[in-house]
Amino acid sequence: MSLTNPPNCPVCGRKMVLRTARSGPHAGNQFYGCTGYPSCKGIVNLTDSRINPLNPSTNQPTHQTSTHNRQQITLPRIVRKKRVENSQVVECRPKGSNLQTRLFQNVHTLPEIVSKINKNRNELNHDHLNAFAQWRLDLPLSNPILDNFSVHILGVMEKILLRGSITFCSPCVEDTIKRIYRFTDAKIEEWMIYFQNVDQHPRSALYQTQFDSDSERKFYKKILPSIYNPEKIYPWFSSQIPTSSLTGKTIDPNSKQRIDFLICKPDCGKYVIEIDGPQHNGQMNTDQLRDQFLSQSGYHVIRITTKQINDNSWKNVPGLIELLDSINENSHIELSSSPILEALLFMKAASQFQIGLLEAIKGGWLNIYERASWKIKIVPPSWINSKNNWKRIIQSALEDFIDLLNNLYQLQNAKNLQLNAELFFNFQIEPTLTLKMHPLSVIIHEN
Repeated sequence: MSLTNPPNCPVCGRKMVLRTARSGPHAGNQFYGCTGYPSCKGIVNLTDSRINPLNPSTNQPTHQTSTHNRQQITLPRIVRKKRVENSQVVECRPKGSNLQTRLFQNVHTLPEIVSKINKNRNELNHDHLNAFAQWRLDLPLSNPILDNFSVHILGVMEKILLRGSITFCSPCVEDTIKRIYRFTDAKIEEWMIYFQNVDQHPRSALYQTQFDSDSERKFYKKILPSIYNPEKIYPWFSSQIPTSSLTGKTIDPNSKQRIDFLICKPDCGKYVIEIDGPQHNGQMNTDQLRDQFLSQSGYHVIRITTKQINDNSWKNVPGLIELLDSINENSHIELSSSPILEALLFMKAASQFQIGLLEAIKGGWLNIYERASWKIKIVPPSWINSKNNWKRIIQSALEDFIDLLNNLYQLQNAKNLQLNAELFFNFQIEPTLTLKMHPLSVIIHEN
């Protein structure tokens, strides 16, 4: 970890900042503290002498095996490699008053694919790769009480699961995928063709609910679906994104400025659509300056007035129809004709599932005391054809997750949690936790 890449808080998920203890037995020692302090008191101690936050070039990757005085514990492979691209942290409003949202750019896949990406990184379309890795997690608000030991363990797990934009899947998931889909090194080129286009598979339509004006709502809910297929248009739309998160904080985050709509689709570019009411007539200079900052950050800005929305002349706005037409084009791959595409999507689902479990523990919906019992209901995406394959891969992801959790606990205090975790794919039980899975999102329901 470094000053330029601080960890996320293991308790609430916010970014952390480097601090120095001023008093007490640890006075003078550096640690990462949550930016949400004092409401959140999450910390990550810098206890490893090999980690120098002021000089990241001296940091060394951890060993794959760690020897305990009782036994040897094997941890997941952690490889220092060049990432396809660093994740961009973008905030967004949750879908409801009692919800919170986390956005991720992280997906797990076969080691052979990761190696191929790193070897040919200059020849690949990174917009497609990043689009496939991006997804969101919606979950209820929570205020869990976690002891320092659990906070430390969960922080380590988060670093392992989120160690890169595109990284290795867990061991059991890898073995299950290779057995089911008969992967061999000779097939890597064919798998890479699909991997570079898998983001074009139909994505879940995350219907936006946050608007600041009736004109925005009319444009999104009435005008767009009257002309275009919502299942093709809506997955690429996000609403009410803080402008500062798109401009590298060139715009003051405390100004609380938000853009109306954000569109990011590979081969179409990155666009901001603003719906301007009468109040914008007196702030043209401010709007122009903001557009300049967005343009410098790689975003094209399209402005529509409320008058154009109401009199239906919005179609004459330069570049708008061309953009929407290009998004609406049918470039989807048929899942039923491609086992490889199915395998890639299932591996993404496995990584989403594992991160969802981590967030559920942090939120207090899954307990991690000894002999705890988990009953987890999974609602699969509607496009799944091979339900048996889906169940086998999600079961493998659960086994890997529990193995990692147990290994970390044993590494610290030689205890085995002996968790009893059950997966359910039907509605006949009352679960501890429900995860609703989509290619683009995961929704956690508190039961």
